[in-house]
Amino acid sequence: MNYIELIKRFWQCNNELPIGCNATAMYFYLLELCNSLNWKETFKHSDRRISIELDISINTVKNAKNKLKQLGLIDFKKPENTSRGIDGCTVYSFKTLSKFDSVTDSVTDSVTDSVTDSVTDSVDGCLNKLNKTKLNKIINSNELINENPHFFEIWKNWSNKKKSFEKDLKTFKSKIKGIVVDFENLIKLSKQCDKNIYLQTWLNDLFPKNQKENPQTSENWKTNFEIYIQDLRNAFNSIKNDTEFIESMQKYHNNLDIILTIEKSCVKYWATMEGWEKKRKSKIENIDWKKTFKNGLDQSFNKVYKQKDND
Repeated sequence: MNYIELIKRFWQCNNELPIGCNATAMYFYLLELCNSLNWKETFKHSDRRISIELDISINTVKNAKNKLKQLGLIDFKKPENTSRGIDGCTVYSFKTLSKFDSVTDSVTDSVTDSVTDSVTDSVDGCLNKLNKTKLNKIINSNELINENPHFFEIWKNWSNKKKSFEKDLKTFKSKIKGIVVDFENLIKLSKQCDKNIYLQTWLNDLFPKNQKENPQTSENWKTNFEIYIQDLRNAFNSIKNDTEFIESMQKYHNNLDIILTIEKSCVKYWATMEGWEKKRKSKIENIDWKKTFKNGLDQSFNKVYKQKDND
């Protein structure tokens, strides 16, 4: 995939048959999107998102993409259903060859300067109709993505139920002000969480107002998965040596291997990202692991029974 080559072919095609402002804006929007995704062969995107970003109607989006496909500049596959999830998004790809043979024949090193001039003149003419803010939105959005790659890795996991990248980034920065964020674990968590909730709701759960008001306690088990795991590990090591607790629990669970049951609950759930997220959604400041372990003994899926002697 050659980024410059695609731009040259687009404008050469436009010289033979004017493409129009809306289709032009959509083409370059998709081009920048594909570039930000490291030139995936196919990528999904919703008509609704394009409509919002370019400030045009859904019908205009549909007409524009059909026109680009007819000209051989892009290809797309309609979604299988009309849901707002990832399955309801159009699958796009860029064609490396245009249907216009003259485009292929004329794109050579000798026309580089003239193509550049053509790009400038055509863009200036198009902006008079399209409104500069539409294309500036695309440019500014990509600049923000390049400056904030970690948040983009989180943001792109939501196909819907989110605002523009610029608005969500602004909200995110206000929430984490004064907080040290472990982006590596936050990105992992964003890939596993329920995408039926809004991105902003998810962020509100992770970074509540009381946490923002107390930045000195920001680096804790709620913001750092490693700290959470270490806290769990310390609690488990402590409970193993708490003979009084083990004996008291054994009275009510006679055939249960108390330590192995607790260990199983840790390995299978509490030491996972899912377990961490559940604890973080609670309003507690400190985790009562002893209570957690005690409650886990009653869960059938945690239970590990003592092995019977063969004597």
